[in-house]
Amino acid sequence: MSKRRVQLFSLIAVSLFVLSIAGFARLTSAAEETAKANVFANDAALKDLASYRQWTRVNEKAWPVFNSFIGG
Repeated sequence: MSKRRVQLFSLIAVSLFVLSIAGFARLTSAAEETAKANVFANDAALKDLASYRQWTRVNEKAWPVFNSFIGG
């Protein structure tokens, strides 16, 4: 092989290596972003659930008062 061809193949190999490392870094950062988004969604869901539970507790306490008020 000529020297020029060896240099060309070396350049291609190094370029592919750099692109694969950059792609891997991009994939791992995307996974971290997804994990952060999932944590945020889980926190929001837990807050909604806590709010719903609090609302049902208030209503459970209010129903007997409401029933006695209307004579039920």
